[in-house]
Amino acid sequence: MPRVSEVFGKGYYRATDIPHPMVVTIEGYATEHDRFNRGEEIHVLSLRDQQRTLRLTTTNAGDIARLYGDEISNWSGHQVELYVEQMKITDRKTGEDKVVDTIRARAPNAGNGATLPATRNDLDDEIPF
Repeated sequence: MPRVSEVFGKGYYRATDIPHPMVVTIEGYATEHDRFNRGEEIHVLSLRDQQRTLRLTTTNAGDIARLYGDEISNWSGHQVELYVEQMKITDRKTGEDKVVDTIRARAPNAGNGATLPATRNDLDDEIPF
């Protein structure tokens, strides 16, 4: 029997596909037409060694832009950690506020209590000016 995910949609990551944070490498960028939303143009990232693509939202695109700059073509080869966060949104059809799970992006290991690389403590040379 076919699976719903095989029959409907290309295979974009959904929040339920990310049960725990995962580090991925951005491979490329493309635009597509969303056949489920009146053919609206959508923006997606292909991810190295992943079968699904990441549909860019204003939120996760902003997350990645803060890390790697505003030019999307410069994101290729960079890693991000995808994680799920609940956000309050306003439903476009009803105008009602609701809470939804959404995919966010951050620097790898930023949310795992990881620290920045160790710094050298022997850099105490005097500067002669």
